[in-house]
Amino acid sequence: MSVNSEQFPTHVFPKGLEAFVMEASEAINCPVDFIALSVLSSFALAIGSKAVAEVKRDWTEPPILFAAIVAEPGAKKSPALKMGTLAINQLQKEYADTYNSKKEAYWENLKSYEDELSAWKLLNKSEKQEKEKPVKPFHPNMDQIITNDATIEALTSLLQKQPQGVLFIQDELIAWVKGMNQYRQGNGSDMEKWLSLWGSESILINRKSDDEPLYLNRPFVCVLGCIQPDVLEDLAKNKDNGFLDRILFVLPEPVKLNYTEKEVPDDLKFKLNCAFKKVYCHNMDSLEAKTIKFTKESQKRFQEYLNNEIYHEMDSDDLPYYLRGMWSKFAGYTVRFALIIEAAKFGYGKIEFEEIDKDSLEKAIELTRFFMAQAKKVQTILHSSLLDRKIDKAVKWMRKRGGKCSLRDIYTKKLAGCKNKTQAQKLVDEMLDRSLISTEKTKPINGGKESILIFLKASVINRYEMA
Repeated sequence: MSVNSEQFPTHVFPKGLEAFVMEASEAINCPVDFIALSVLSSFALAIGSKAVAEVKRDWTEPPILFAAIVAEPGAKKSPALKMGTLAINQLQKEYADTYNSKKEAYWENLKSYEDELSAWKLLNKSEKQEKEKPVKPFHPNMDQIITNDATIEALTSLLQKQPQGVLFIQDELIAWVKGMNQYRQGNGSDMEKWLSLWGSESILINRKSDDEPLYLNRPFVCVLGCIQPDVLEDLAKNKDNGFLDRILFVLPEPVKLNYTEKEVPDDLKFKLNCAFKKVYCHNMDSLEAKTIKFTKESQKRFQEYLNNEIYHEMDSDDLPYYLRGMWSKFAGYTVRFALIIEAAKFGYGKIEFEEIDKDSLEKAIELTRFFMAQAKKVQTILHSSLLDRKIDKAVKWMRKRGGKCSLRDIYTKKLAGCKNKTQAQKLVDEMLDRSLISTEKTKPINGGKESILIFLKASVINRYEMA
């Protein structure tokens, strides 16, 4: 199987949605992957708990995604996240506006109730029997489809009010992991609950002794956020339990920063909002999840794909052990992608949302191959040494500055974590041993301290340009 896709295959989306992704990427000046992943997550939430994809009777997949954008600070991750979830934020704003209107009415009704109650209390016994006691109005609740609280208690309480599902979104996803079990000194079971949430498995939450337990049937939570490459290891600390295997990563090459006056056309935003709402409102009143089955043609193609690609690689001795867990999850993710693509097509004009056709499956397979390539890149970072990563960062930094710098530049700018001259010299010595650089000692003509200039070798510059 060829897994060499470098950029998110935006053509898996309907043309209107693809156009939004491309225009947003140019307007923000960020990789298309950032926008595309956020849009994919948006349509996953639009489906929510209302539908599942059925491979066969005992194998169904919810459209739940755990997704992470991996990039350095300043790569426009946050603006891209905001733009890609435009439709979700718009719906949340409408919910907030509705809530504010209801709250205003509530305060007016409450005042009337208190006046009526005071008057009712002044009545004598016979008058009270003739006139009913005023009923206190209920305080309204705001519909909420977005949260950034990772604690299971808060999430469970929210899902009881919003069974269709929510998006857990955070600029820095490392806080997601750190927020788990934060009130139980790290000894709780939040991590295990999140593993169950990925599969939309029913969960029972035992709360304080004075509270009744909470039960969630088919909970739906998508995860979307950003993380820096240097802290990927923190996200992977629980890799032995399969937590990392459930996360979809995008790790694109950085885009050269460049100010542009370009903006996303309003008609593309409008069409996105309409498509999202069409999917979000579809089948909303049903108490049962709609089952979206494969056509006979797509069922046959899916079987061939699993056996000849994913399962074939997993049976091979060539697949590294640390990729096996991820590969096993990609079988299910392919089904989820196909369901989300079908929903997006429905949102952008397809008449029915009843089955997964071969076109959607082929696009889902291509999307899976892309995420497999991204998984390999992430695992390369995780399984390379800290020194390897420091050198890689130093080389990329020097390339951007014409392939040269001074020893002083390294520690004054804290390049690759070098905080002093000794650490900088160790980094330079290692790069010399690997034949990546050459050095030259220089002394000012008018006297002064000797300095060391460092030059990347031409072969190294060429190799990084080709990569």
